[in-house]
Amino acid sequence: RLNDEPVKVSNSRGTISFATSGKNTRVTQVFINTAKSNKNLDKEGFSPVAEVVSGMDVVDRFYSGYGGGGPKAPKQGLMVK
Repeated sequence: RLNDEPVKVSNSRGTISFATSGKNTRVTQVFINTAKSNKNLDKEGFSPVAEVVSGMDVVDRFYSGYGGGGPKAPKQGLMVK
């Protein structure tokens, strides 16, 4: 687990942030923000560390078929076409 970085940039579309489950619990798992604004994540300590500068259309296509994970996500076998 890694210590938190301060949130200096808001979680907006295209930013890439580390996953966390609470204070100083950041791991190496990252996610790409696909919503126009995820400012609620700023207060929770999700610190963007990078940004997609091209190819966001590819990210959109990937996430449109996969979703955000958890119980609503399709089985990985369904992703292969």
